[in-house]
Amino acid sequence: MQRPTNVGEAIFYDGNQIPYGKYSDFTLRSAYQPIYTIASNTTVELTGYEGLLRVSLGDRVIDTKSFLNSIIAEDRAFVETMCLALHIRSYKCSQTVGKTLFLNINLANFKSAEQAESELFFAFSQLRGHGLDKNRVIFELHNGLVAAPYVLTRLCEMFRSNGFEFALDDFGVEHSNIERYILLRPNIIKINRSLFMTSKNFKQLETLMASLVLTFKDNGACVLMDCIETECHLATALQMEVSLLQGYYLGKPELHPVRADHEIVVADAFKLPALSLMTA
Repeated sequence: MQRPTNVGEAIFYDGNQIPYGKYSDFTLRSAYQPIYTIASNTTVELTGYEGLLRVSLGDRVIDTKSFLNSIIAEDRAFVETMCLALHIRSYKCSQTVGKTLFLNINLANFKSAEQAESELFFAFSQLRGHGLDKNRVIFELHNGLVAAPYVLTRLCEMFRSNGFEFALDDFGVEHSNIERYILLRPNIIKINRSLFMTSKNFKQLETLMASLVLTFKDNGACVLMDCIETECHLATALQMEVSLLQGYYLGKPELHPVRADHEIVVADAFKLPALSLMTA
């Protein structure tokens, strides 16, 4: 099945006027996972959502990573742009009034800086017509390899000059490292818990990361801990003094409508001892 030339031609609306995308025989929909900020020494408060892709083939749910890996090279930019458009268009259908939308983007899917700029400007143009403004959108840069550093710096400067904040995703994994942080100067650093799970020197790594969190904050960047799945994971994130929290323990990704708690009491997590087992 030949795909359309334009992303807009691949997006449709169901009976509830919620958009979905079509790529070949696959159906693409947006799900949103809540992100929280620390409100006090007893509670965390809902601050936004990350748009995530959900894929189905007929009645069968398809693993998202497997689907993305199966896309032919010449269609990857098209699907990447379609996902951005779906997340933007679907957001107003959810219970997300006043909350920030985090949009993940893998720049490695674009053939050139010029192509990436063109597609990102398309995404920018979609925002206002769907109830969003630049102050409520943060772009997450995926850790995939990009051919040349100037491509990254050029695109990040484009975000800044257009008034957008951006995050460096999966810090500590593959190409997302200190060198890239220095190069890009992101507003948010996103740490995935898998970083701790793969380390044989967990306690030393946690101590080092706690120091890095303070360094990032001193330089004006927030730190978001992802993949928090237990109270121990939450306790470790709180003790590391990260600014933002995300994970199944706090809220799973959901299709419409989003039913996230606006405030969660986490007083018990604050009381757990230091160096809680992040790998538990």
